[in-house]
Amino acid sequence: MPSIYLSPSTQETNSGAGNYRSEELVMNQVTDVLEPILKAHGIVCYRNNPDWNLYQVVADSNLKNPDVHFAIHSNAGGGRGCEVFAYAPGGDGERLARAVYAEIEPLTPTADRGVKFNERLYELRATDAPAALIEIAFHDNFEDATWILNNIQPIGEALARGILNYFGIAAPQPEPELDQAIDILADQGVIRDPDYWKENAVKNKVIAGEWAALLIKRVASFLKGEPYEYTRTLEKPGGLVSPGRGCPVCPENLRTPGADRAQRVQLQRADHAAVCRPGGLGDL
Repeated sequence: MPSIYLSPSTQETNSGAGNYRSEELVMNQVTDVLEPILKAHGIVCYRNNPDWNLYQVVADSNLKNPDVHFAIHSNAGGGRGCEVFAYAPGGDGERLARAVYAEIEPLTPTADRGVKFNERLYELRATDAPAALIEIAFHDNFEDATWILNNIQPIGEALARGILNYFGIAAPQPEPELDQAIDILADQGVIRDPDYWKENAVKNKVIAGEWAALLIKRVASFLKGEPYEYTRTLEKPGGLVSPGRGCPVCPENLRTPGADRAQRVQLQRADHAAVCRPGGLGDL
């Protein structure tokens, strides 16, 4: 089976404009979208540890011996737009870079910067596998940073399509009719988290049974013209808290002395997304 090493940024302290707290966190969120799509299409995925430095990441990639290595970053330095790097022209690294760029370029809100070559980037020159490195957009630009934060799901899906195309595997295509239907439900107040339903109401994904039951009840109430109310609090260890405030896994509450960084990132991108965001249990 084809294999890939996914290497989201480990640069925890790279904060950006607005609410862009950490390049490491956001790129891991993008990879959380990308990875299961690749796995569902039969690609073996290896992944770095957010607590590693770059030398450890490359050493692990070389140990795993994947078919390709793919680094996922956001940019800084006063520009805008996306660019994808390969080590040198020709070969599978450039082919991967171009396959990914072809899918992400139509998605971005501004002119992009193309496929480029860089022999100095460590993840391109020191990996045994052919490698590409994407800079999705500039996190120090407010518009770019806001776009990334608001489009983590479609960015991850676009990267997945590019990688699948590289491997010659038929990529899942966007379903505009489903998206429109979900948007209608959101506009009518039936659901609050359309991104969750767009991500999971597709082939090879699963909707939590209790959420499906709640949706059915809300749709039935809507059709009968009956009112319904959202549950705005979630049951957590230690009692009921509102999403965000007091949540034990919110990023601002995880910066405790001695906390393990890898554990924090895992909580931020997994537990927090599952139970705190709008769309957590009780709030579709």
